[in-house]
Amino acid sequence: MGSAVPIWGLVTAVVAAVVAAGLLAVFARFVPTERREPLNDVVGFVYAVVGVIYAVVLAMVVASVLSDLYDSRLNTYTESDALIDLYWYGKSLPQPAATQIDNLTRTYTETVVKQEWALLGSGQASATAWDQEVKLRDAIEAQQPQTAAAQTRYQDALRSASTVGNARRRRVNESTEGIPALLWAALIAGGVVTIGFSFLFGTHSRLAHCTVVFSLTLVVSSMLLVIFELNHPFAGAINVRPDAFQLALDQMNIIQ
Repeated sequence: MGSAVPIWGLVTAVVAAVVAAGLLAVFARFVPTERREPLNDVVGFVYAVVGVIYAVVLAMVVASVLSDLYDSRLNTYTESDALIDLYWYGKSLPQPAATQIDNLTRTYTETVVKQEWALLGSGQASATAWDQEVKLRDAIEAQQPQTAAAQTRYQDALRSASTVGNARRRRVNESTEGIPALLWAALIAGGVVTIGFSFLFGTHSRLAHCTVVFSLTLVVSSMLLVIFELNHPFAGAINVRPDAFQLALDQMNIIQ
């Protein structure tokens, strides 16, 4: 999986933290410590509730998108393993079926790696790959095994062809999914409220207060950045790579 965190994301998180600390300095000028300090007990209680709720929600979202990322990666290996099985099945057939199925399997795998993967990042799929997958399934179904052993291999091949189709549809569907806009709005609003509440504490050390707000904002911004990068498994800095299909092509070369 790709894992290079974009510089713009880190810069945005730091800038947001600096802005929050600056806003606190301005806020402290208009609402001095003497006016805020008597509210510390009440603000502290409310802040604890808000902070815990936001932290739990944030952790659940991070865990969810991370789980989706690994599920998407696992699904690519499911699809590529089924392609290897079909390639082996082609080797067991007489000509010209053997060459037809071997070529269709290899061509489809190459199309996924070289053409379709770049499209997945924008939620699109390759029409060529769709056509090749259909032709591969049709070629498998067209076989007419004559012996019990051939019938067994044929049934296994049908299951593998079905697995390829199912895994492919899931992969394409996963490329279009993401966190709903409503949840994004809730995450951002929750972060703003959590950081904003920290302004209300009355402390005599403005530097210490600004440091706390800076650190809190940096953490919240960083978590939102992680969620953003994990949101779509085939896009962003942290994404699923076509390693499974490249390994399948390497295996086909060895088998050949």
